[in-house]
Amino acid sequence: MRSAASRVLRSSRPLEQVAYYPGMVLYRQAGGGFAIVSSDDRQPAVLAYSPCGTLSLSDDNPGFKWWLNAIRKVMLLHQPPRETTTPDPDLFPTSVQPL
Repeated sequence: MRSAASRVLRSSRPLEQVAYYPGMVLYRQAGGGFAIVSSDDRQPAVLAYSPCGTLSLSDDNPGFKWWLNAIRKVMLLHQPPRETTTPDPDLFPTSVQPL
């Protein structure tokens, strides 16, 4: 198992950040492949990926441009609410013994 994982890590190509949008980051690999990941912990971690193909932000692919704009709008409109929490002082001792 370790040798298989080691081979995968050695064969892994580094990712290049292509773009950053509020809520997501776009990466691509030299030689093909890309990933679109969320930068917001309240959203799914991986929004899209492909082990092959290219990621281009040019106007060559209007369908991809549409999807990218749509997912950005959905992420902004449908964010789970942020919750503010306050510590409960009853859960912690008022003093701590010296070391």
